[in-house]
Amino acid sequence: MTPPSPGTRLWIELEGMGRRLLLVEDDADSADALGLFLRMEGYDVRRVGSGLAALQAVTASPDSDGPLPDWFPDAILLDLTLPDMEGIEVGRRIRERWNQARIILLSARQPESIREAASAVGAAATMRKPFDLAALVTRVEEILAGPAAV
Repeated sequence: MTPPSPGTRLWIELEGMGRRLLLVEDDADSADALGLFLRMEGYDVRRVGSGLAALQAVTASPDSDGPLPDWFPDAILLDLTLPDMEGIEVGRRIRERWNQARIILLSARQPESIREAASAVGAAATMRKPFDLAALVTRVEEILAGPAAV
């Protein structure tokens, strides 16, 4: 089979595969800046500002029998401190619905606390705020290139 030509519909669809990120961050300024940077890097980013909104975004998952929404994240950037619930709880609930979720925890907490949270939710990676944006992109690419979590 011949690979699709750049600019064709199939090429555009294939280019977008594996590049959808759900950003769960309640600080609007931080989320706007991070979302803009990630979009400039070629990611399709959707931002939600609460744990409940994050759970609603992954209600239908690849692990469920129902149809998937038009947009579903390939990875989730999850802040640990949210206004309505802790990120650890959000991560656990996401994991219950979608056991192969690729979760990257974002937090200003101390590294040991972040590692404990990552272990609790089965996160693929952690990033301590403030973090280098290029380092975040590197981690996201590594995670998207590897197998989904199990």
